[in-house]
Amino acid sequence: MNEMTSALATALKAVNRQVPAMVEMLQSGTLPVGKQRDFAALLIGLGELLKEYADAADRVAVR
Repeated sequence: MNEMTSALATALKAVNRQVPAMVEMLQSGTLPVGKQRDFAALLIGLGELLKEYADAADRVAVR
């Protein structure tokens, strides 16, 4: 597994570990605004990393 794949897998696992607690707090109305922003930043970062991964795969496939 290359470095980029490893970074993406690590980021996906980190988000996956946090989702159940985020959902529970969101549903119970106990998710603090700061945690909402922190989790949003994590999701945005993950999205950007996934896009970079897909872009890199496209560049390899085009060769």
